[in-house]
Amino acid sequence: MRPVVSVIALSAILFLPSCGEKESNPTAKPEAAAESPSGPPATPEEAARRLSLLQERLAAVLESVTDAASAEAALEKLGPLAGEFGELGKSVQGMSKELSPEQDAKMKELMKPSEERLGNAMTKLMPFLQATPEIAEKFNQAMSKMSPSN
Repeated sequence: MRPVVSVIALSAILFLPSCGEKESNPTAKPEAAAESPSGPPATPEEAARRLSLLQERLAAVLESVTDAASAEAALEKLGPLAGEFGELGKSVQGMSKELSPEQDAKMKELMKPSEERLGNAMTKLMPFLQATPEIAEKFNQAMSKMSPSN
């Protein structure tokens, strides 16, 4: 059970209100993120677009898990995503201090669609991870690499 709790906790840290300074593009397609721009985002809005696309891609990966084979395939995709999340996190760590309360509220509102999809994907994945602790541990390890400190 511990790995599942860790995955949930990590998801909450990565994707909930602490990410409010980032914007979402609800009409963007996850495939568009395959061409991630290089370098740090210049504005909170750019950071928000990048985060939203990453969240959509992560949700799509998690939604693809239906059994052990699809979980292993998803794990292979999490490595590159983890690196992108970590790099984006490092590059925006100081941005929240620069936002006004109005900007922060706008970013939180704009992030809702991708956060909701990701939350739903995590909720759908939880019963599978609870039933397969060895795979849950692998997901926990892969997702822990998404933190900016890694």
